[in-house]
Amino acid sequence: MFVAEYCCLPIFHIKRLVYKENPLEKREGTRGNPLVFAITAFCDAVSVSLLYNAYNFCAASVVQMFTGVRIFFTAVLARIFIKKKLYRHQMTGLALILVGLVIVGCAVLTAEKSSSSLSGIMMLVVAFTISPIQFVIEEKLFRIYDVHPLESVGYEGAAGCIYSSLILLIFYFIPCTRVRQHGMYNTFPQIAFCPYGRMEDWMVGIHQISHSNVMITLVIFVIIGLCIFNFAGQGVTKNLSSTSRATIAVIQTTVVWIISMILGWETFLPIQLVGFTIGTLG
Repeated sequence: MFVAEYCCLPIFHIKRLVYKENPLEKREGTRGNPLVFAITAFCDAVSVSLLYNAYNFCAASVVQMFTGVRIFFTAVLARIFIKKKLYRHQMTGLALILVGLVIVGCAVLTAEKSSSSLSGIMMLVVAFTISPIQFVIEEKLFRIYDVHPLESVGYEGAAGCIYSSLILLIFYFIPCTRVRQHGMYNTFPQIAFCPYGRMEDWMVGIHQISHSNVMITLVIFVIIGLCIFNFAGQGVTKNLSSTSRATIAVIQTTVVWIISMILGWETFLPIQLVGFTIGTLG
């Protein structure tokens, strides 16, 4: 993900060369220190790590539905720190989103009756509580500094690559053991944790990707998709608001759920449909 974000930085410089933009030309706002985006990159790293772990416990559509938590906290933090006014129709929408979240969460827990689902939901709540902090800080930075969205995404990607490299290096030297459960050697049910005796064996990951044309193709498409997604997201934050960015992301919810149902990746639950409908309406 951070590699995809970092790719926005050379694209920004290529754009500047193509359009013959002078880097020393005075802009409307203040030129900020790129290091300030290390803060938002840290929030992004923590929230995304929790989010990807939650995919081991919950269906993709459920993960997307919980983006409503992000909308709620983004609106609250924007009201507190940026003094954004919340109108009645916006508060009504937030209330509907929360109702939809409760319905979807209860449907998942009732259907699976597993403590792992609860663990996944807890990860989602924490992840989507941290990402609003990132959104609001980005909006605040865009108000103070004159930075192009491609440039800010690139700076976050550079900082994120440093964070990820350090974490992967540390985890590579931390040994761990597997416990036999349900006929498989897993540390936790439903997740193949520590399969090679290390907390994170990045060398195996690189070997698997480099020896599979399918994986190489998927990685390339993911990098392109995340590059566009993050650039568009920060563009919305700069030109509209952090709350607008979080709200537009709800469109993913219905699309992911419909695709998951078509591909047969999850079972249709009528009560879950009610939750999705109410949440999307909000």
